[in-house]
Amino acid sequence: LVSCSPPELEMRSGEVSVAYVWSLAYERSTKIKSDIFIRGRVVLTDKLGEISRSIIVADDSGGVEIKIDLDNINDIIPIYSEVTLHLSGLSVGREGSKIVVGEHPTAQYVVDRIPSDRVFNYITLHDTDCGPLTPEVVRIGDIDAWHMLRSISIDGVHFVDEEEGACWAEYDDERQRRITTVHHITDGVDTIPVIVNGECRYAAESLPQGPLRITAIVDWHDGAIALRIANHRVQSTATN
Repeated sequence: LVSCSPPELEMRSGEVSVAYVWSLAYERSTKIKSDIFIRGRVVLTDKLGEISRSIIVADDSGGVEIKIDLDNINDIIPIYSEVTLHLSGLSVGREGSKIVVGEHPTAQYVVDRIPSDRVFNYITLHDTDCGPLTPEVVRIGDIDAWHMLRSISIDGVHFVDEEEGACWAEYDDERQRRITTVHHITDGVDTIPVIVNGECRYAAESLPQGPLRITAIVDWHDGAIALRIANHRVQSTATN
């Protein structure tokens, strides 16, 4: 991070890349005053409860998480839609190694969530009938901060032996609900955490046995890079 913004960043207007928006996050939270916008695809929503009150939009240069104060966001902004995000008046901030966008913070958060009645002040829907994106195929050992909030696919992995037979999300008896749970996948060489929202639709299902092909979003959780399954795209690659 640097202590002040480069002068040239203040003057840009019109369409920009997600990578450019990342460059604006030179402080914990920065209000965007220039008339800039990004165009991209929605790579994750709350369609299956894998993420809550947020969507992730990505272009070829990276991804950004947009905080929205609304449940069932997928009903109005379907996953894989093509959208334009108008950034003027919003704030961009850092949560670990990822970038988030929302309204300017009023309390302890990096950004506040965009109120439900103002969502379409900032987001324009284009094509809502798009199919799934083609994710970048990587190995666990290749994943780093450059992949943050991008859609990736990993082949030939399995959940670690210690987690065999577990559910996607653990049940907390005291709170009487399923809670956010961290699992781990490995390719036999490298291992990476998989973060599962306790509210996801398949939380009570058992973890699948490998080998698997997993499509996920690279995310940040508890101070480290983790994966978040995208639209339950977990496929067995075992051969009979």
